Amino acid sequence: MQVKSLYLYISLLFISYNTYAEVYPDLRTILNSQIKNSVINIPKGTYSLDLSSGKYSFEKLNKVVINGNGSTIICNRQSQAFQFLECTNVVFSNLFIEYDPPCSTQGTITKMSSDMRTWDVVIHDGYPVDNLGASRIQIYGQNTSELVPNFGTTSSNNLTRTSDRTVSFTINGFQNNYNVKVGDYVVLDVLATGTTQPHTLFMSGCKNMELDSITIYDSNCFSFLEVDCERTHFNRCIVTRKPFDSKYKIQRLRAGIADGIHSANAKVGPVIEQCRVEYNGDDCIALNGTFYPVYNVDESGKYIYFLSNYPQFNNIRIKTGDSLVCVNNDGSMRGNFVGTLINNTLETPTAAQMSACIAKFTSVSNSGNYIYGIKVHVDNWVPGVAIGDLIYSKNRICSGFKIINNTVGHTRSRGILVKGSDGIIDGNTIVGSEGSAIVITPQFYWMEAGFSNNVEISNNTILNCMLGSNNNATEQAGALSIVYKNPKNSFAPTGSLNNISIHHNIIDECPRPCVVLSSIKGVKYYQNTVTPSLTIIRTYGADLGVQNNNDLWMINVTDFSNNNPMAVIETKNNLNSEIYIDNNSNIVLSNIKQGESAQLSICDMIGRVIYSTKLIDSKKISLAFLGKGIYIVSLKYNQHLFGKKISIL
Repeated sequence: MQVKSLYLYISLLFISYNTYAEVYPDLRTILNSQIKNSVINIPKGTYSLDLSSGKYSFEKLNKVVINGNGSTIICNRQSQAFQFLECTNVVFSNLFIEYDPPCSTQGTITKMSSDMRTWDVVIHDGYPVDNLGASRIQIYGQNTSELVPNFGTTSSNNLTRTSDRTVSFTINGFQNNYNVKVGDYVVLDVLATGTTQPHTLFMSGCKNMELDSITIYDSNCFSFLEVDCERTHFNRCIVTRKPFDSKYKIQRLRAGIADGIHSANAKVGPVIEQCRVEYNGDDCIALNGTFYPVYNVDESGKYIYFLSNYPQFNNIRIKTGDSLVCVNNDGSMRGNFVGTLINNTLETPTAAQMSACIAKFTSVSNSGNYIYGIKVHVDNWVPGVAIGDLIYSKNRICSGFKIINNTVGHTRSRGILVKGSDGIIDGNTIVGSEGSAIVITPQFYWMEAGFSNNVEISNNTILNCMLGSNNNATEQAGALSIVYKNPKNSFAPTGSLNNISIHHNIIDECPRPCVVLSSIKGVKYYQNTVTPSLTIIRTYGADLGVQNNNDLWMINVTDFSNNNPMAVIETKNNLNSEIYIDNNSNIVLSNIKQGESAQLSICDMIGRVIYSTKLIDSKKISLAFLGKGIYIVSLKYNQHLFGKKISIL
């Protein structure tokens, strides 16, 4: 009896200790006590963030540093953790963010039907078994804990709980090569009950935000999302599955349900550098603007009416004075104009108008939500504007972005997806994506704009991508895809995308075609090393005419060249001291002697001369006449040709 009592006492003590160990200090109390400080310090430790009362919101902060000092934040619901609204020059750094319970659950396939479509899955110990979602089912190899190759993300409409820790479901669709077997792992979403908000860290209307060394292990949607921001700097941020989590015998397989870092409608695009984004549930890095379909036109009054899926006027990503782009339904560019929104009220399109507009598209996600009308007056009419055209703001597509020196991949979708202009994708490593590694394209299904111009893709390493199941309908048919499929489901004409430079990239062990280009005017493609997989044969894009017998496949591409525009420029004689850019965006030329002349030329990124002049005694030239973009400046002086690549972003 005494032994039993002692055992009971020790057991209760052990339970009490574990219960106490998981009662962490409340983060809200720490933050609230310092919210008016210019420096907010979170003492290093582990904290709980109770989301039953909603996310923690920082609003209209200016020149504030929030330092987590390496702390861990544990969120108790599958909902948004942090929100930044209209903040300027704020630094948010040195934090680890996770969820308990997690936003995903996982289990082992223990039984498959004869047609291999109905599976019994035993949920792993410690993972949630209630409120499971089956709209995005991912499969990982039991022995690898990596996505199963030659199989795509699937879904089910009939997930049922058959025992305490067992669920059964039949997957939707049919995949030609079932590369899944009993013993493989399945990941399912966990849906929180009650009111929730998506995304772990959300920013809106912020300027010059810096997120430094923020690690997010889980999310109910996007890990990082910014909307309508300017010049956000994501530095050394990480999205990955938590390693060596002592709560689970079988370790975590997925990091978040959807995108890792997503920037939408930024006036000036983000700088994303030295980040690691992997094992998340969709695209690793994504940048885009917003398309709006035209449902009515009034040429005499110069009015255009477009549809929106938002009932709030302030969520419309077209503002007075924006430079607007009009896109023909066949994919060609109609023209540009400046718009003025008429009243801050919504129009009421008729059912017939909405139906006639949406019918112009092959498919649109949640098309039934496009029921709100917006009226815009344009200062110069673009001839031919018609129902089913699209407009978007050229000012709000994340132009001026830099995606440099990141490591991404191990995801069900794409590594890097961009729709902005005047940007750089350089020095990144993309490994193990089911879809393309790097994609530049507008997408009408998601109504994500825009049309990219002046983009440099260089020094990237792409390995073992396009590993998912075959997709004959996709236009994103290569590991590197710069393409444009119009609303009528065919490749758009040339000139929709412009001035793309692709050089010094390595593409290895990806199926042919490794590089797919369409609808571009002006391509420089040089010094790329492509070693395709000899064992993985795919027919990606076959329905659109894409062929898989070459490393590079193109359609509707003009002004293509494999010449290096910098090749003729000498790199000796201390190049940087001859030409540099000062803080006021002036070209400064040194060492020109009095009375001597030099020839200055400025080329676009594919080597075409856009400005040339002779200089006598000149030392400084303003670049104010140049727009955003990447340029090559060359100076012919004293029998030598000096040159430098510059960015105005």
